[in-house]
Amino acid sequence: MSPNSSALSLCGISKHYRRGLLARRVEVLGGLDLELAPGARLGLVGPNGAGKSTCLRIAAGVEPASSGSVAVFGRPPRELEPRRRTGFLPDGAPFPGELTARACLELCAGIQGLRGAGARGTCGRMLERVGLASVRGRLASFSQGMLRRFALAQAFVCEPDLLLLDEPTAGLDAEGHVVLEELLAEAHARGTALVLCSHHLDEVLAWTDEISVLAGGTLHARAELEIDSGAARLEIEGLDEPAFAELEQWIAGRGGRITARSPTTRALLSVYAELGEGER
Repeated sequence: MSPNSSALSLCGISKHYRRGLLARRVEVLGGLDLELAPGARLGLVGPNGAGKSTCLRIAAGVEPASSGSVAVFGRPPRELEPRRRTGFLPDGAPFPGELTARACLELCAGIQGLRGAGARGTCGRMLERVGLASVRGRLASFSQGMLRRFALAQAFVCEPDLLLLDEPTAGLDAEGHVVLEELLAEAHARGTALVLCSHHLDEVLAWTDEISVLAGGTLHARAELEIDSGAARLEIEGLDEPAFAELEQWIAGRGGRITARSPTTRALLSVYAELGEGER
């Protein structure tokens, strides 16, 4: 897949920082490659410190990579056209607290190229959508949940073609979850590409089509997710081949069939441990 046909292309991305009195070099990402097609929905999982948030910030153009190249729909992410087409929900709340929600959202929309009367109307409707329209206070007085709702508003305000969401449900209440689900469903219907970072596997299963594990600064796996059609899943140990064949015949005699057989999978926690959690 060429960068021009990708919603997001990360090629050979590395990122390191200098920390401590001796300015020791700490590598967060090392040679990361990722291609995301338009409309694709990728879940990015991994242990704390694996580099997930750094990966999204680089993809959004918020911070530069130490080496490698980034393209959003074939262009550098800091150019106006990619900014117009990208919605980024960061971890935390890096918004100017002295501004009201309305003023700050209009500022964020302006950075993405949405200005004027159209921007004011769109921002007003989005604040209504996330339940903040009646709030007149400054962002500094907002609770964590209110700030997270505002972060949702600014990520979705321009109806982006690429969404980069970092732990989107962190701090959200039940009503906020409903709003997020609605916004994601609408984005998917528009053909929006998505990269979702989450520690909650149920969210990844519900909102993405494939999953990658990021650990030790690189991607270690990428696989499509299968949506359950209502069939039951059984895990069986201790059967040899003749016994398994007998079980299969018994199931067939009652109108069922075994549709797949694969080795036992492991929990994400064990995968993280094997890939070197604690090295960073």
